[in-house]
Amino acid sequence: MNSKYLVEVLTPKSSVEDPESAICIFAERYKAVIDAGWVVSIPDNPMGVVRFQAAEVMRELGLTAPEGKVLLHINTFHTRKSLDEIIEAAIDMNVGHLMLVSGDGGGGLPRVEPAELGVDAKVVTSVGLLEYISREYPGKFELGVAFNPYEPADHELLKLKQKAAAGAAFVVTQPVVGLDLRVLPGARVGLPVYVGAWMSKRLELLSKCVGTQVPDWQLYDPMENLFFLHRRHKQWGFYISMVGFKTQLRGIADILERDTSECAVCCGCG
Repeated sequence: MNSKYLVEVLTPKSSVEDPESAICIFAERYKAVIDAGWVVSIPDNPMGVVRFQAAEVMRELGLTAPEGKVLLHINTFHTRKSLDEIIEAAIDMNVGHLMLVSGDGGGGLPRVEPAELGVDAKVVTSVGLLEYISREYPGKFELGVAFNPYEPADHELLKLKQKAAAGAAFVVTQPVVGLDLRVLPGARVGLPVYVGAWMSKRLELLSKCVGTQVPDWQLYDPMENLFFLHRRHKQWGFYISMVGFKTQLRGIADILERDTSECAVCCGCG
């Protein structure tokens, strides 16, 4: 993906009271990210909350997927039939990048069985999805995976190596705050890395997302944190979640411009 930023845009919840308005908001955000030259990243029922699938929303709106500018997430909480439908819709829409995660089974979502995918495991994980899509849809996608720096380091690094062996092409970390050296092992498998940047001031929500307590800094400034991550991890890209589209998008572009220009002046690497 030819972009420094992957920006998360959520499809509407399936239970939303005014789906037409919610879909229009999705379209505005989708276009804003594309117009900025970044990649739209669309999660798959995050936190187990059932949402409209990206393909059905994009088709309803007549949205196209510019080459290399849309990343669809797929998790394991689908039937085999719906899983294939999502994958084939991505191919039809010219989406060349998928993010594969185990996911959350909240809301009574079905979970695909290993036998259905021809996977030798007790349960289907992101590794199983990698193996299945690489085998059944060869050459159709670049496949991304997650790295969780909040899990025990040795175990998470072993999992990441297994994902790389199964065909992963890039890594996205869980959001990190400040100087968190636990994110560094994510690069040890030699794949491109996108560092998670949390753009909400509510760090208690981040704790809920990652499943462990993140220090709740009352003066946490998401924009300053993003700029710090830029300077700390110049060689990587960034995954932007919980962004305020009305208040933060222009500031994010300024940070990218500021970091690039300052880098070029100080060391010529921009």
